[in-house]
Amino acid sequence: MSINEREIAFNALLRVERDGAYSNLVLSSLLKEVEDERGRAFISALVYGVLENEQLLDYAIDRYSKQRADRLEREVRLILRMGFYQLLFMSGVPESAAVNESVKLSKSIELERAAGYINGVLRAFIRAEKKLPLPDKRMYPLLHLSAKHSCPMWILKLWRDSYGLELCRLSAEALAGKPPLFVRVNTTKITAEELAARLGESGITAKPTNIPDSLKLDLSGAAEQLPEYHEGLFHVQDISSQLCCILLGVSKGDRVLDVCAAPGGKSFTLAEMMSNSGELVSCDLHAHRVRLIEAGAGRLELSSIRPMARDALARDADKVGEFDRILCDVPCSGLGVIRRKPDIKSKPESDIKSLVPLQAAILKSSARLLKSGGVLIYSTCTLNPAENIKIVDKFLRSNTDFEPYDIEDTYRFERRTDEPRHTLTLFPQKGGSDGFFIARMRKKGRLK
Repeated sequence: MSINEREIAFNALLRVERDGAYSNLVLSSLLKEVEDERGRAFISALVYGVLENEQLLDYAIDRYSKQRADRLEREVRLILRMGFYQLLFMSGVPESAAVNESVKLSKSIELERAAGYINGVLRAFIRAEKKLPLPDKRMYPLLHLSAKHSCPMWILKLWRDSYGLELCRLSAEALAGKPPLFVRVNTTKITAEELAARLGESGITAKPTNIPDSLKLDLSGAAEQLPEYHEGLFHVQDISSQLCCILLGVSKGDRVLDVCAAPGGKSFTLAEMMSNSGELVSCDLHAHRVRLIEAGAGRLELSSIRPMARDALARDADKVGEFDRILCDVPCSGLGVIRRKPDIKSKPESDIKSLVPLQAAILKSSARLLKSGGVLIYSTCTLNPAENIKIVDKFLRSNTDFEPYDIEDTYRFERRTDEPRHTLTLFPQKGGSDGFFIARMRKKGRLK
C-alpha cells in the first residue's frame, strides 16, 4: 500500500474528528481520487476500522506511550490509531509496513518532530508481541467495557447510571458487533412468504421475525443491489422502527403526519400498512432529503405519500391541517445505533444537551396538529432518559389534553427496565433490534 492511500485515510479521519463530518460522505468524496479497487477497499477498511475501534486503540496508545492519548496532538493521535489498527486487525499488512508507513505519514504532513515518537510507540507494541491485556473487569468494569467494546466512557457512565451495569454491559457488547439486516416487505406488491421464497431461489436466506411482514436477510453484499429492491418489493428497516410504526395503529384512509421523515423508511412502512390509501404527509426540513423520500416512494410505488419540505417547528396548521395519527421521530444522539453509525462515538457529550430543547419543541409543535382522539408517537433511536422519558413526562404534565396510551406487551419484546406502560425502551441485542425508545400518547376526546 502506498503512502497516498494512508494519507487519504488520515485526511478522512481528520475531517470526521476535527470538523464533525460524516465518514461516509467524506470517503465518498475522497475515494474519487483512487482508481484502484484494492486501494479503495484498504482505505475504507482503515477508516471505518479506526472509527469503530477508537477507544480500544486509545487504550493501546495509553499502554505503550508515556503520554496519554487524550493529551497528544490530534494528528499524532490519529496516526497512532491507524498504526495500531493495522497491527491489531489488518493481517495482510506487514508489521514493518505498518510502522514505516506511519512514520512516513507523519513526515508528509509536516509532523517530522513526532516521527521518532510514533516509531518508538509502535515498535514497543511489536516487541511486546502485540499483547494488550484489558483492565480488570471487577475492579474497573467501565474501563474494561470501554476498551473491550470500544465505547466512550461518558456513554457507559450514562447507561450504567440510567439502566444499571448489566444492561450497560449488554448494550455495549451488542453495539460493538455487526448489525443484522432487516427488511420491510412491501405488502402492496408481495407477501413476506413470496418474497422469502424468491430470495431463496437466489441463495439468500430470508427468515421471518417476530414482526409481521418483516424478514431478516443473510446477505454479504448490499441489499440495494438486489433486483427485488429495484422492483420495489422491500425497503431496509430495523425491526425497532417497524414496531414503532405498528404501534401508531394506522388504518386505511387515515391522514397521517411523519414529522421528521427522511430518508422515509417509517413513512414507507406506514403507507404499506394503510394499503397505500389515505394520505401520509412525509416531511423533512431540507429539500435534498425530501428528494430521498420522493425517490423511495416512487421505487415502492406508494402514491399515498406526500413528501413535503417543512420545518417541524412551523406554526402552519392552516396550511397542513389536522391528522388522525402523528409520528414524531425526532433528531437524537443516536446512541442506540452506534454499530450502524460509528461516527457517533466521536461526538462530544455536550451535543446531547443541545438536542433536548429541540426535541421537546418538535413534540410540542407537532402535537398541535393532532385531532381529538388521535394517537401520537414520540420516538428516538437513542438510549438516554434525558432525550426520552423525561421529555415525554414534561410534555404530559404541560399538556393536560393528552393522556398516556399504554403499549401492550406484544411481538415478544420484553421490557428490560422499569418504565411506565405507555413507553417502551428496546435495548440492542446481538442479532436483534437497535436501541430504540417509543412513547405513545392520545389526545383526549373522540375522532370526528
